[in-house]
Amino acid sequence: MAAHFRNRLMKFFQYRVALLFTASLCAGAAARASTLITLASIAGSGDGAGAAAPMINVGGTLYGTTPNSGPGNCGVVFRFDPATSTEKPIYGFKGGADGCAPLGALVSVGTSLYGTTSRGGASGAGTVFQIDPATGTETVLYAFSGRDGAGPQGSLTALNGLLYGTTSQGGYAGAGTVFAINPQTQAQTTLYGFTGQYDGGNPAGGLVYNNGFFFGTTPYGGPHNAGAVFRIDPGTGEEVVVYGFTGGNDGNKPTASLLDVNGTLYGTTNAAAHGRTAPYSVSIPTQAMSRSSTASTRPRGSSRPPG
Repeated sequence: MAAHFRNRLMKFFQYRVALLFTASLCAGAAARASTLITLASIAGSGDGAGAAAPMINVGGTLYGTTPNSGPGNCGVVFRFDPATSTEKPIYGFKGGADGCAPLGALVSVGTSLYGTTSRGGASGAGTVFQIDPATGTETVLYAFSGRDGAGPQGSLTALNGLLYGTTSQGGYAGAGTVFAINPQTQAQTTLYGFTGQYDGGNPAGGLVYNNGFFFGTTPYGGPHNAGAVFRIDPGTGEEVVVYGFTGGNDGNKPTASLLDVNGTLYGTTNAAAHGRTAPYSVSIPTQAMSRSSTASTRPRGSSRPPG
């Protein structure tokens, strides 16, 4: 998530991490009313601050992250009980090898929670981590070093025993990567390294899976240098540009993850020609705007026309 967009989210929520609301919609466009109920607020000290990612529901308990405050001023993983409005940090990042500043949402697989930190780790380039929610024990599955990616901001996606995600920086061209992690062996594979050119660059959101491919967005690069929607073949690492934003009425610089609804991808861009956020949809079967990359080498995969 881009820094500007992240700061806007933090200001909007004012460090409140657990909000529920009910909306009563009446007939007629003008007769709409909603009530917001604040269930808990983070104090901004040991329990974290600046929650920017959505919480996840695991058996009726909500889990989330904050990138700021906590014991090392590097954020926390917390749990929230909506029945009692009780919030409790279960792990506080110290900013060293354990990572710092998680920006994406957690993902639940089995009895563990998984996520990423955008900084920290052995090389200071971010981590993929595992949390035992019962004990609060954190395990660093992988620490990025730069060449293999740096600064992961989006959420992980679990598929067939592997965790897939993106890094916003690093890679062979410094424009980010798509990666896979085996949580059992802690082995990491760089599926694709962005060039920041036609193929896009610096992905900030996570990936969504549809019919054999992962889809994501980049805020930079693309055919018109205004960002792109891309797809990745997890088996070969081949990247295809599905849509390139023009920076006009279709918007530019998409940073958020996509949503798949019955084969159509939905998302938002940071701005459009009228200066406002632009929601958009992309139909997967009909969009294809790709060409061969001119890059000579990359860790794995290439940018090619769909075939």
